[in-house]
Amino acid sequence: MNEFQNHIHRQLISSLNPLRNLRHCAFLDYPDHLNIGDHLIWVGSWLYLTDVNKTKVNYIASANEFDEDSFLRNSQNSPIVFHGGGNLGDLWPGHQKFREYLIGKYKDREIYILPQTIYFKETKNLEKAKQVFNSHPNLTLFCRDKVSYEIAKKHFDACKIKLAPDMAFQLLEPRYRLEDMQVRSKTGESLYLKRKDKENLDDFNIDTDSYLDSVEDWVSLHKIDNRSAQKSRLQRDIFPDVIPGAFYHKTKGVALEKQNLTFNLLYMGVQQLSKYSLIVTDRLHGHILSILLGIPNIFVPNSYHKNQAFYETWTEGYPNSVFLKSVEEFQQFIKGTPEETGFPEEKNRLNIILSNIRHRNDRIISMPASQSKSGQSRLEEIQADLARSRTRISQIKAFLE
Repeated sequence: MNEFQNHIHRQLISSLNPLRNLRHCAFLDYPDHLNIGDHLIWVGSWLYLTDVNKTKVNYIASANEFDEDSFLRNSQNSPIVFHGGGNLGDLWPGHQKFREYLIGKYKDREIYILPQTIYFKETKNLEKAKQVFNSHPNLTLFCRDKVSYEIAKKHFDACKIKLAPDMAFQLLEPRYRLEDMQVRSKTGESLYLKRKDKENLDDFNIDTDSYLDSVEDWVSLHKIDNRSAQKSRLQRDIFPDVIPGAFYHKTKGVALEKQNLTFNLLYMGVQQLSKYSLIVTDRLHGHILSILLGIPNIFVPNSYHKNQAFYETWTEGYPNSVFLKSVEEFQQFIKGTPEETGFPEEKNRLNIILSNIRHRNDRIISMPASQSKSGQSRLEEIQADLARSRTRISQIKAFLE
């Protein structure tokens, strides 16, 4: 763990101090879908609750599978903890309706909402949330960025409001050995991990052919017409490389289909990103997973404040990442020399990475004869490792067919 990673992990643990006396809970709004980012959050949350805080989780459910009789029977009047993420608002209304129902009904229980980005398009929806949240006598809301924090302080004034990083940063704990899942050799290439849903910023159009090697969304989302069957397969079977993971067995007590789905998706995300030397992304967890894996990355906007607010709150100090607000900034940064970009000196490694990517073919051609034999041997090792990686990604895609 480098200095920045250590710092943000300490910030996460410190900010979650209101949970320190939580001995048992119901953990709700499990992400029963194929977005890798939400499963990074869930794993981090589970590990914090059960491994760090020693909280006993006595009921787990997604919004879709929630059964009130089972909840009442198993939760034993426990506090309720809601999964965090970017769905507190009206952009993804199903999650918000689920929260509001339970917050409105179970006023006799402590309720905690793990770090969330807050965004409401419609004032009437914000007013409804305001009424429900403020009517609860013991609701703690963790906000994932300063913009969300200010929204919460203004509108949810009867709640306890805390600022906290994303729960995925719990995976920085060295004992979990996330790095064991990643590809060891880099392609020297760049990936634009670009979302295709309603959070995509339509007018942020990068000339990808000129600047980037690959453009794709999370590998788990590559078949939009078969996601139910994909999810069933990922719940049923586990990738062989997942099982030896140092934290797979720390999810004992989780239903097998949830355990398999989450760790398969985590493995897929790590495999997808870790072979690249540079990630450009408008996905918050593309940015976060890049930091977890130590991959230099360029972070660009989504359709509202989420990405920029998170970066400015937590990750602006990370030396191997930069947030670029516009296509013009992106073009200036990716084309220019370090002196021309106008960004702080500590960000210049990104320029070096970009320069290396642009000139990688020149380096191979100009290799001195004295180095050609050893260089060729190393190149063959890298190519073999990357071939294995490509095979894994192909297997993942075939697995989802």
